[in-house]
Amino acid sequence: MRSNDEIIDIIISEKEKKGFSLSELARRTDIAKSAMSRYLNKTRMFPLNRAQDFANALDISVDYLLGYNEEQMNEQLNNLITDLEEKLTQYREQYDVMKEILSERLQYLDQVLHEDEIHRGKAITTLHTIKALVDSSEEMFDLILSIKENHFKSEKLRLIIQSINQTNELNELIEKKDKNNESLQKLDSSESQ
Repeated sequence: MRSNDEIIDIIISEKEKKGFSLSELARRTDIAKSAMSRYLNKTRMFPLNRAQDFANALDISVDYLLGYNEEQMNEQLNNLITDLEEKLTQYREQYDVMKEILSERLQYLDQVLHEDEIHRGKAITTLHTIKALVDSSEEMFDLILSIKENHFKSEKLRLIIQSINQTNELNELIEKKDKNNESLQKLDSSESQ
């Protein structure tokens, strides 16, 4: 995603290409002229929630304005997929080791059952517990594989929401600062009169 300055530079460039004045762009986006001036002077953060309004007014795509490059997004997703595949491979290796250990224990219990009648009840209980664990481990691995696609979609959405939330927080802080400055200016002018 583009930085605030890059987004504003694109807006200014497209505004000039279209021959729009500051007032005309403010009218087309339904934003106050004073706020528009602050955005274009880079004294106020660009409102990401209004990106579509700016894109429509300037006849450009939101993806171009914000710098969402499909190739970069695909690369990020591919990196996430690769990381998940590596983790799944590690889980599979751990699962295979665990399955081998459990199999050895099952063979040992089978020997105990045949050699010693005293431990039969305890061994049968342990045998059933281990078998249930092996069966549920296979189901767990299948579940991990089945949620792979949903993981990538939710991760992409989380990144976009996080970016928007950070920008909105910055906008709110700047708006508060602007309001405080305006209040101080009004107070100074009323005291001087």
